[in-house]
Amino acid sequence: MLAQITYKSLASNPDYFVICEKGVLRVVQDETTSDYAIGEFIDLQGRKKGDVLYADSIELLAENDEAVKGAGNGEKTGKELEKAEKHAIAWMDSLMLLREPDPLVDTTSMPSAAIFQTMQPTFKQAAMFLQSAVITMTPILCRFDEDTDGITSALYIHSLLEHFIKERGLPYPKSHFRAFQAEAPIFEHKHLQALQNEADDFAKKPIVLLLDHGASEESLPALEAAKADGFQLAIVDHHPPKTKALEQYDMAVHPFQNGGDSSACTSTLAYSIAANTHAVRKDWAEFAMQGDKSPFAVKLDFKEPIVLDYVADKEWTLKKYGQLLDDKNQIDILYQRCLPLREKALQTAMTKRKLEQFGPLTVQWLDISYVTDDYPPRGGIVQGLHEHFEKGPALVTVGYDDERVIFRVNQPALKLGFAANAWIGELKKLPNAIASGGGHPGAASCRLKPKKKNTILEALQKKFKIEFE
Repeated sequence: MLAQITYKSLASNPDYFVICEKGVLRVVQDETTSDYAIGEFIDLQGRKKGDVLYADSIELLAENDEAVKGAGNGEKTGKELEKAEKHAIAWMDSLMLLREPDPLVDTTSMPSAAIFQTMQPTFKQAAMFLQSAVITMTPILCRFDEDTDGITSALYIHSLLEHFIKERGLPYPKSHFRAFQAEAPIFEHKHLQALQNEADDFAKKPIVLLLDHGASEESLPALEAAKADGFQLAIVDHHPPKTKALEQYDMAVHPFQNGGDSSACTSTLAYSIAANTHAVRKDWAEFAMQGDKSPFAVKLDFKEPIVLDYVADKEWTLKKYGQLLDDKNQIDILYQRCLPLREKALQTAMTKRKLEQFGPLTVQWLDISYVTDDYPPRGGIVQGLHEHFEKGPALVTVGYDDERVIFRVNQPALKLGFAANAWIGELKKLPNAIASGGGHPGAASCRLKPKKKNTILEALQKKFKIEFE
């Protein structure tokens, strides 16, 4: 039986995982001794029990017409290799599991949601990319942003993998998919180092999958280092990207590449990928649309996004987040627990804010240095204060401390031409002031270099006067 080695155990006489006409099998070297490389084509003989083949002989297929010894078990020629290579594509295709996806958003009532139809070929290719990783036993190291959008995106990717493995009966180990919550929306060298340590557990270089982050200029150096180290890179994201950063990815699902914008949050993209494999629940994406204030959201009174924001700093496992979202009673308990904390934080922020008028634009400044409680986090306090007043005239909320500046912008201010991410881009031009930053026109933030707070605040004051007075 012709087969291709896709993975092997870390042993001197390893077990192999192969793809062949019978699917994906684990090969136990019962009567043989060999240590062939991943990617080699072989001819197997043995006794099959379930998805395990106990090998009696393993013959390596040659790269040319000269016979090549196969660990003392025989010899095969280049003609058989050519035949096996032609079959490999068919073996892979036969295992793919694709379906017509159920639409998440009604494009008839929201014409701008046509981006989902435009991106359908990309979603399908992404589903096939992930299924191919499972078929070829390629480990996946997934890093997701620590908000509702990032968490639910990871849940969708995991649901795709889990369903595909079960439906096709594949021997993909649970340990081959590892999900990590990101503490910052930037992929840096320290994060790559952590993934390199994880990769040492495998005989094959994993795919690094970044969800809801990883397309920024600040992520580029670590992405380039990851590529140089042999990682495959994949991303699902909706933040305004740096083109050169996206070019590093072997698989990129991003609306900006298809003429879209940030309206389709990452969870809606991850849903659309998973829906190409199986019928998948929609509520996770609905939670994310609420949390990210997506214009595609049709319901805005879910408790789940607020609760996820409450527990996200605990860095739960992906499984635990999924269990929580299935437990309505626990959601109610945690919701009632965090509401008074949010209300207290809002009342305090309202006493500390300072208002300043720049022509038609109101800016409310909030020095968040006073915050000592873990919840709500400083960004959440800025968000809560902004939401309390955002239905009025043009408003920009600026929260700041020694380490960061956070912007929130309402719709009238956006119509006046204020775009938070563009302003951060201008601030980056100041010498040695901004460590990193980015986001959306209506919500963005930046990290400051030491002792640069006053420099940034003065620059903002000046720019507000120039632009709006």
